[in-house]
Amino acid sequence: MALCTAKLQRKLKLGDHQDGFADCVREVYSSTHGNDKRMRSAVVEAAVSRKFATTECGKELVHGGGDFVVDYFEALKRYGF
Repeated sequence: MALCTAKLQRKLKLGDHQDGFADCVREVYSSTHGNDKRMRSAVVEAAVSRKFATTECGKELVHGGGDFVVDYFEALKRYGF
């Protein structure tokens, strides 16, 4: 899991990840348990760093609700947004 998380983090740091990012978030959240925060944190951190909620893709995910949205807004709060 650590290797997968490291690879995901590396991928997310490379350039623009808006295309396919919503699918990535859905896959991470559907394939991990709520108490396993490593991969979930990776996509949340990427979303926060890129101000993801201001994009159409981000708005779609926020509209969908779920654990990602809760984690995303908790991260925004931690970073003082």
